[in-house]
Amino acid sequence: ELAARIGKADFIGVLQLGTAAQATVQKIRTTIYDHLLQQDIAYFESMSGSAAGEPKHGVGDLAYRLSTDAEAAGDIVWAAAQRTVP
Repeated sequence: ELAARIGKADFIGVLQLGTAAQATVQKIRTTIYDHLLQQDIAYFESMSGSAAGEPKHGVGDLAYRLSTDAEAAGDIVWAAAQRTVP
């Protein structure tokens, strides 16, 4: 009985931490995406990228960064929450 209650409490805690981390990722992605939509087309066409002829702010690179950087931030939130909450 006691072990089942402890297991249920642990599960609920992990579920809440995961939900908080995912909410953070979603907020970051939404904020950045909204910001990108406000940019002038020249922002995406500037030719100062790392490779010759490559746009500095290529759409593919931005989409990749939007996905991976936001996920990395969520991982940080998850790790910090696990250390904070016993």
